[in-house]
Amino acid sequence: MSTQNFAGREPVSFEAGEDLSTYQYKLVKFNASGQVIHCNGAGDVPIGILQDTPAAAGDPASVLPLGPVVKVYCDGQSVNIAAGDPIGTSATSTGIKKTTDKDHVIGRACEACTTDGVPIRVLLTPCDIGV
Repeated sequence: MSTQNFAGREPVSFEAGEDLSTYQYKLVKFNASGQVIHCNGAGDVPIGILQDTPAAAGDPASVLPLGPVVKVYCDGQSVNIAAGDPIGTSATSTGIKKTTDKDHVIGRACEACTTDGVPIRVLLTPCDIGV
């Protein structure tokens, strides 16, 4: 593999949701279970670029994310959060799932959240405006 310069950013490990052995350096997204799968449609929401070649579902997948992945306290009890859901702010400064067209979002959930006040990994994509 050739040497890559990520400008100080490091790939993040996610679980592969399928055989990705032919998708190295291509765009990937989350499936409903929070696993990484290949993008296969123009309306997909990519989370980053696959850096390796996991051969089976469940294998670790190294992804260079489009933005940093950070912990955010989220409220997911009344409106459950799934991996890939758009996250924005609540009235109490916690992250919540955004569902209204043109809501401002800070990024995408990297994992599910079904309780309130729980920190989850969120992929920050601050240019992502709307749902």
